[in-house]
Amino acid sequence: MLRIQVQNVAAAARQYFVNGLSRDDYYQAGTELPGQWLGHAAERLGLQGDVRQHDFADLTENIRPGTGGPLTPRKNDDRRIGYDISFHAPKSVSVAYFMTGDEAIRTAFVQAVRETMRDIEAQMQTRVRRGGASHDRNTGNMVWAEYIHFTSRPVDGVSDPHLHAHNFVFNCTFDHDEERWKAGQFGDIVRHAPFFQDVFHTNLSHKLGELGYPITPTEFAFELGPVPDGLIEHFSRRTQLIESIAEEMGIADATQKAGLGAKTRERKRDDITLAQLRSAWEERLRPEDRAWLDELRQARASGRPFRETPESPDPSKPRPDKPDASATPDASAKPGQGEHGHAGTGGGEGVFTDTAGKRPDDKAQERSKEQEGSKQRERTQDKDHARGTDSKDGRETRMGASPGEEEADFVSPGSDRPKRPSYSPRRAIDIAIRHLMERESIVEEADIIRYAMRHSRGRATEEQLRSALDERTDIPRKTIKDKKYITTHEATREERRMIHFAVEGRGMHRKLGGVPASLSIFKLTGTDREVMKTLLDSTDRVTLLKMTGASYRPEVVKAAMEGIRQSRHPLIVVGANAAASRHAESMYGLKDVPTLGKFLSESNLGNTVRGRIVEHVIWVEQAGRVGTKDMHRLFELARKMKARVVLSGDKDGVRASQRGDAFEILGRHGRLRTVDWEVNRWMRSDFADAKRAIRERRDNLGKDFVENRIFRQTPEGGFVHDHAAKRYLQVWRKDHSAVLVGANQTMAKWLNRAVRSQLKEQGKLKGGDVPVLQLQPTGWSETEKKLPGSYRRGLVIEFHKATRGFKPGDRTKVVGFKLGSVLVRPRQGFGIPVELNLRHTDRFAVYEPGRASVSIGDRIELTRNVKPILGKPLRNRSQRTIKGIMPVTRELILDNGRILPRNFGHFRHAYATTADGIHGRSADSVIFAAEKDEWRQVNSHHLTSASEAAKLRFEVLTNAGPEAFDQAVRRTRQRLSASDFHFLAEDINEKHDQQKRARQARQEREDFHKEVKMKVAKEVQKATEMFERRDKDEKEDQKEAERLWQELQRLRRQEHQKRRPHAP
Repeated sequence: MLRIQVQNVAAAARQYFVNGLSRDDYYQAGTELPGQWLGHAAERLGLQGDVRQHDFADLTENIRPGTGGPLTPRKNDDRRIGYDISFHAPKSVSVAYFMTGDEAIRTAFVQAVRETMRDIEAQMQTRVRRGGASHDRNTGNMVWAEYIHFTSRPVDGVSDPHLHAHNFVFNCTFDHDEERWKAGQFGDIVRHAPFFQDVFHTNLSHKLGELGYPITPTEFAFELGPVPDGLIEHFSRRTQLIESIAEEMGIADATQKAGLGAKTRERKRDDITLAQLRSAWEERLRPEDRAWLDELRQARASGRPFRETPESPDPSKPRPDKPDASATPDASAKPGQGEHGHAGTGGGEGVFTDTAGKRPDDKAQERSKEQEGSKQRERTQDKDHARGTDSKDGRETRMGASPGEEEADFVSPGSDRPKRPSYSPRRAIDIAIRHLMERESIVEEADIIRYAMRHSRGRATEEQLRSALDERTDIPRKTIKDKKYITTHEATREERRMIHFAVEGRGMHRKLGGVPASLSIFKLTGTDREVMKTLLDSTDRVTLLKMTGASYRPEVVKAAMEGIRQSRHPLIVVGANAAASRHAESMYGLKDVPTLGKFLSESNLGNTVRGRIVEHVIWVEQAGRVGTKDMHRLFELARKMKARVVLSGDKDGVRASQRGDAFEILGRHGRLRTVDWEVNRWMRSDFADAKRAIRERRDNLGKDFVENRIFRQTPEGGFVHDHAAKRYLQVWRKDHSAVLVGANQTMAKWLNRAVRSQLKEQGKLKGGDVPVLQLQPTGWSETEKKLPGSYRRGLVIEFHKATRGFKPGDRTKVVGFKLGSVLVRPRQGFGIPVELNLRHTDRFAVYEPGRASVSIGDRIELTRNVKPILGKPLRNRSQRTIKGIMPVTRELILDNGRILPRNFGHFRHAYATTADGIHGRSADSVIFAAEKDEWRQVNSHHLTSASEAAKLRFEVLTNAGPEAFDQAVRRTRQRLSASDFHFLAEDINEKHDQQKRARQARQEREDFHKEVKMKVAKEVQKATEMFERRDKDEKEDQKEAERLWQELQRLRRQEHQKRRPHAP
């Protein structure tokens, strides 16, 4: 792991050096090593070898060591002293190093740290501000002090093994162009910290793999071999202490947790040697931990590099020794366990884990655990039968497990997951490209390398991955703004065919419709009629309608739709997603508006209208959320249907989750008839002006919003979510709707909790909290769903398409793994587990099971279509109030009379959401809430979506200042398309080159003026010196003349005195 922490105070930096980094007693105890000077800039300063305190102190004061003079030209009181870049070895590496005593592990760690720091040093920059310039220049040199530590902060006086390194980088670098020392620019280094973290893990895992240690990749790092369950937690007491305190205090942000760790840390002890600590750690080892260490010693003794071990097969391709079957029983089950055996149900997952390489006593322990689990399941099933809730019941099968098994779902599945395979460079690059290209049209090469490093731990270095990427000849490459990007031919074809469909249909059709003969036309203003007429006069195959603002008049769209129908154009209205469909139903009075995904997937919808002579019109609501892949599929369907398409949407809100912004691409490259109506433009009020200012990304909005009471800064000492919940309850009432919008999912969760807590205090939530199942989507890409290493026990699989062994609506659970396969509970809920077909990932969704509390009076929002026990199905994104809860079965009674089973799972509390979740919703008041550290995740699209959802008032609550809001308003997520990649890359680069040439010309002019000024200054200095010498000579001559004159006068007086007669 890599962490970067800034240090702003010189005295604090010196104290950090004395107390935290360099203590002689720690060296004597053997728990730390003396610091070392490193970096090209350190060599230029003459700093080598051990770090001495006075040199460290001089650099903190911006003093050049050895001379006493200033180092950089500016010395401000608030200058940044430096950055502490710390590297942390995985816990299994730390434990293995101290328990085996293999010094090669420490050597590999130090080498990996220094290699990564060299990569970071190569990215070092400094600011260029001379001559009106405003850019950064690469210098490639840093000075830092390296400290290797062996232990963590103690808990109850005893530390845990923790091999880590602190690299204190000083805020200085040498600018070769200006030939002087300047302050460093660390922005890109901090921004690319996740990439350097992956580089470090790749370097370390490859070096340890070369030593023979087995590498097991994890989600963000790696471990050594199959780590026993509980070992990491057993030797991470400090982390567990911080997590427990953070949970009690309601802290979820990583930065706040780091601050909490600083406040709760104990002082390191210098009276305990490393040998004494090692003895204490030895006593804490369990038998399975010792067996794991023995396996590591054997692997190290063999000397076989990890990269030479057999590579895992590709899970997305059928195995040659196995037929292509969607779900087949486990053929390796023990004799006597047939279809009705209990060994494969519920908790008996241990027998299905890959047990290769385990000793007989380990297998005996597993069989013992399995038998105990089987007995427990039998007791659970007996209870289920006694209550009349047989798991073979059809409703229970389709909605999940039986009640007894459902309780087990609430138990955290832990880290019990299959061994993540480590792939070769070529396969890792292929996985990275497939994953990233699902959501982006063009991808930066650095992102591909970073993702590939996570899937090739121990097998490949960064250089090998770059070589594997360079070998790919099937992907176009271009350099845009000095960064390397790639795309795929598939993404290019999609956009080209999409644009071609729109362009070739320009002016090829009759008008969409005329003025409708309806009473609704009389409700329109003059501007409304102009917008409607412009839309209906379109003769293009594809027409864009840009409408913004939550308070726009739906009568315009309703009248336009009526005009299309009266012109004998059958109209098909679809929504970009479920929110768009519900929005169209509520705003336009439509019924059963399908989503675009459903319209494209259910071929009968398209087949019913194909081949007809009448020209259909497909109206896509909120088309700004549609990616290029779905838009291309829609256009292909429209081509077959000979239909026209109207795209109604907004390009400035939250973008599509798929690759490509189809709505914006068509507007930029299609040259189509576009009806652009910004509703807020015609509104005259401070509220409308505020929404318009956010959309236009104006500067310095924070101060204006403070004066208008739009931006509210919460008092110190409290949580933002508590203040936001209080404000929400102040504005919310029956005739005034309100919604909270969090900066991210974590903030939305805490907002919902805070609102519920205050509703309980007011007595509006009755009864106690009832825990029910809640399913959270994993958000995996299709590529991630095809990798067995992504799964772990306890994840819920829900099918939306039929596959062998399962029907649409069936739900199952991951129960084990075998030979690179994922095993799930069969549809009947009992029997031998079956293999999940990872080649049909488009037929199911993966969810993380969790627990949520509900009470009578709670307001919930459904996240999927749900079939209740009684009543008609409930639609996705519909909101309902809980009116009652069954006391025994915990079934939920809604305000419309429907009854939901306790384990339906697809819901969330409706008080707060995110900027993405607000899409399609509107309320009278919208309150955006964000903690100080969360503003870096907010951009203008989030704020635009949140503000446009407000009908009457928009507010921002935070503990940050207005400057953070201003930065978020200016921040935009600019996504280049494949069309930009091919058609505009040259223009973008030309503009970028022009800017570079302009900066270079400014620099040359500045250098020329500087040289002229220096020459003029020298001439002026010469003239000044000459005049000064002349003035000095004149003054000396004048003084000499005065002296001579005075001497002459003296002589005259003497002569006159001699000539006077003497008195008698």
